[in-house]
Amino acid sequence: MSYELITPSPDIVFTLNKNAARVTNKIKRIIHQYLPEADVYLSNDQDEAESHIKSILKNPERHIFTGGGDGTTYNFLNMIRKYGNKNLNEYPGLGLLGLGTGNGLASEVNSHNLEYVLNKIKSGNIAQTKEYNLIETDNCLVHFSTLGVDAQVLNDFIEVKDKYPLFRKKRLGLPAYLFAYFTKTSHCDALNKKPWEVRIINEGDAVYSVSHSKEPKLLEINKGDIIYEGPANLAGVGTASNYGFNFKVFPFARQFKDFMNLRIVNISNTEFITHWYALWTGKYENEKVLKDFLVKKVRLQFSKPAPFQTGGDAKGYREEIVYEISEQKVKLIDFTEHK
Repeated sequence: MSYELITPSPDIVFTLNKNAARVTNKIKRIIHQYLPEADVYLSNDQDEAESHIKSILKNPERHIFTGGGDGTTYNFLNMIRKYGNKNLNEYPGLGLLGLGTGNGLASEVNSHNLEYVLNKIKSGNIAQTKEYNLIETDNCLVHFSTLGVDAQVLNDFIEVKDKYPLFRKKRLGLPAYLFAYFTKTSHCDALNKKPWEVRIINEGDAVYSVSHSKEPKLLEINKGDIIYEGPANLAGVGTASNYGFNFKVFPFARQFKDFMNLRIVNISNTEFITHWYALWTGKYENEKVLKDFLVKKVRLQFSKPAPFQTGGDAKGYREEIVYEISEQKVKLIDFTEHK
C-alpha cells in the first residue's frame, strides 16, 4: 500500500447514483459546504452515468469519486475501463462514497460516512491507497460474484420492494433484505434439502485450500482438474471480503495477492440461524458447510439454472460461469485511521 496526499477541489470530481439509498436532493449542497469548487454529477440512469464518465475522463488526473452501493462501484469501474485510455491502476487513486444499501467495498476503505470523508479531503490529510485485484466474468470486472441463495435473496428483495411500497424507502434496505430472506428465500428448495449439484473446475494455475485454523495448503490440482463436485446452495468468488452490511462472505479474499477467494457453501436454515454471528463476521469454520480456496481461474457448473449476481446486482440465472483474476487492478483511496 502507498500513501499520497488527497488534494482538495478542484482536483476532485464526484459522480453519484441518484437512485442509491443515501443519495438525496441535499447531497450536492452538502459536498459543496466542504468542497465548494468540486464538480458533482448526479446520474438518474445508465445513459447519464456514461455521459458523465466520458466528460470526467477528459481530465483523468483528478481524483474521481463515485457514490452509491456495490453495484454502483462495479458499474463505475467498468465504465472507466470502457471509456478510459489506461489501466485502472494507473489512475491516481479512485474514491468511493458508501451511499448505497450494503456498501461492502466502501466499508473496507472506511468511506461509508460522507461527512467524515469530505472533512478528510477538505483538510488535505494523507490518505492511503489500497490496491485490489479484480475478477473478470461475463465481460465485466467485479470484486465479488456468486450463484445460489444469496442471489436468490436479491431477487426476493426486488420482489418485496415491488409488492410492499414501505420497503421502497431508501433507508429500509437492511429490513427489506431480512424480510425477503425470512419470508421467501428461507423456504426455497436450495435451503431445504434440495441444493444444486455443482462441479468446479480449475482453469488456472495453483490452488490453495484455506481456513482459519490451518496454514494455506497448496493442493495437487492441475489445470482441468475438479476442485469440488457435490451439493451446494451457494458458490462464488471475491477479491474483497465484505458483502454489504459488513457481512464477510469472503474472509480470505486478500490473503494472497493475485488470487481470489473461492467459497462453496452447503448450509441449512438451522445452521445459518444458529451460527449467524460467526458467519456474518467471517469466522465460522465447518468443512461440512463451508469450503474455501484461493484460485486464479475457475469454471462453475450447476445442475440447473441458479440465480446469479455480480457486485450485488441480480443478473438473472446461469448454469455455468467462468471467473478469472484480471490483469486489471484498482487503487482505492483508503480513509482508515492507522496508528
